[in-house]
Amino acid sequence: MRVLVDENLPRSLARRLSQAGHDAVDLRDLGRGGASDTQVLALANEQDRVLVSANHKHFANVLLFPPAQSCGIVVVRMPKCTIETVMARIQSVLARLRESHIRRSLIIVDPSRVRRRT
Repeated sequence: MRVLVDENLPRSLARRLSQAGHDAVDLRDLGRGGASDTQVLALANEQDRVLVSANHKHFANVLLFPPAQSCGIVVVRMPKCTIETVMARIQSVLARLRESHIRRSLIIVDPSRVRRRT
């Protein structure tokens, strides 16, 4: 799966996902750190990548960012978890879900559940 990791997640997540077989890049490594949310999603779409972000206040808002107009958005909501736990959870969710299940969808990842909105 082609993945764009947002700058609000650890840079090492892209490396970890790459090691797991995904084509993952970090937004900062593309020289796009500080880009607006609209620009971030546009970049993900231009590169045919699923966006993985911890920005649940914006990317989880289907009125601002309709999932049908994206290659897929995965939003992580795990505020009281360690970075390692968050990265392991993301890796686990991406390993279980088929890309076709994520495409044009919003996937919200909590510590104990995964929700999908289209």
